[in-house]
Amino acid sequence: MVRASGEGGIPCMLRDSTSDGRFLMTFDEFWGVTAGLFQGNQQERDFSWLDDTKVSDISNDGHLVLLQKNRRFARGLLGSWKPPQFLKRRKICLIVPTRSFPIAPTGIGETKSFNIEKFYENTYPAAMLFPDGRKILFVGHEKGQTTRLYLQKISGGKPVPAAQGAVELFPNTISPDGQSFVGKDGNQSIRIYSIQGDNSQPAKGIKQGEIPFQWNLDGTGFYAYGSDVPVEIFLVNVSTGARTSVKTLSPLDPTGIIGIASVSATPDGKNFVYSYQRALATLYLVGGLR
Repeated sequence: MVRASGEGGIPCMLRDSTSDGRFLMTFDEFWGVTAGLFQGNQQERDFSWLDDTKVSDISNDGHLVLLQKNRRFARGLLGSWKPPQFLKRRKICLIVPTRSFPIAPTGIGETKSFNIEKFYENTYPAAMLFPDGRKILFVGHEKGQTTRLYLQKISGGKPVPAAQGAVELFPNTISPDGQSFVGKDGNQSIRIYSIQGDNSQPAKGIKQGEIPFQWNLDGTGFYAYGSDVPVEIFLVNVSTGARTSVKTLSPLDPTGIIGIASVSATPDGKNFVYSYQRALATLYLVGGLR
């Protein structure tokens, strides 16, 4: 017999009972852990914040990490201390999945939002910043129209149509030249799409279940990872499909790990931050209940 007990807090599960009125129960705890491995360091650095942290992005120079905590966001400066996404020059970051796509400065400044509520008739907000920080690519669905991609200039104005079709976006997968991006189609296939027009082609070299998450510096390939622990990061060449293993991320303590939540990297493949989920249960024998 398994049954949830109590309201809120730590989940309590009734696992079994004895004939003399005692109960076998577990108190289950789930939390997110974030760690980073940086150039010149052999040991991972812990970025977990109150036992529930997920990495969203890392700046190009590896000096800033964007963390998500209970749907709120924090900026961590590595010297002292993709989901939202950085403009890689560290000036601004895009906060999603709110339906106004706020653009927040990484330093002093004001947050800017966009009035695009009408594009979310039946879709969930998803967006990416272009590498030059001048536009946003987002999935939208106007009433009476099919789901498609739109471009929104940071400077303002109305969104304009881009590639058509329901495409799942991945963080930081707009190419450095701003002409293409990596996405997933309705058949769960990873493809490389043209920003303008409806052209796409299969992403060579990526395996079933792997997640693309960052282009490399020269735009010849993107990084991808799977769900296994330890996490092996591959650089996939977009022209040939050749796969190069660039890093293996292995949590210091594998106890209770149930999955990889996210991975972020600098385009040069020298700095990585990743998050995983851990679940542990404490077993109790309870007696004397009336």
